[in-house]
Amino acid sequence: KGEFNAQQVMRLYNRPLRNDPKTDRFLDDLQKHYHGTWHKWDREGHPVFIERTGLCSPRDMVQVAREAAARNGTTYEHEILHGHLLSMELGCLLARVQTVSLGRPIFQFTYVLDLQGYKLSHLYQPIFRALKAIIESDKANYPETTRHAYVVNAPAIVSVAWNILSPILDRRTRDKVQILGGNYHARLQQTIEPAHIPSFLGGQCECEGGCVP
Repeated sequence: KGEFNAQQVMRLYNRPLRNDPKTDRFLDDLQKHYHGTWHKWDREGHPVFIERTGLCSPRDMVQVAREAAARNGTTYEHEILHGHLLSMELGCLLARVQTVSLGRPIFQFTYVLDLQGYKLSHLYQPIFRALKAIIESDKANYPETTRHAYVVNAPAIVSVAWNILSPILDRRTRDKVQILGGNYHARLQQTIEPAHIPSFLGGQCECEGGCVP
């Protein structure tokens, strides 16, 4: 409710990486159905997270999470949230590396969600329950971390997902989300240099093994 406080935000991230060996099997299984990773940085030095949302399989992700929950005595929402927290802590470590490298505070991230292939089957209610838990967690534990957010190759049905999730986002984050169709390349390259954008998004990067496996 107050103005953005950089020092307060930085203190939140001065924590060790959360890690739990019990999650290894879950994360290995999840990666078969989820396609997202940290990938280089934007022109201002913020770590970039790219998700190929349209290639993800929400039903399979939830099934994997339910199997992990049965083994661990938790819920599928908890398992998905825990995987997200590990990813966010990695992002915070990358931000600290950039802070040292650039000599100025870096504590925000740029997100690119590629919805190429997004269809009705992605509007799976259980995954939205998990996403709502993730949004609430991020508001509490990682406030003010969104620098830019681009949703590209967005089909018309994305409006259904946006109407479900946008009311939960805080206003500052919601205002940063740009939902774009297929004509997004110039906008994206204003924020991220082409050498750091994967070729499937119109950039020049072709990491060994794929930029976003």
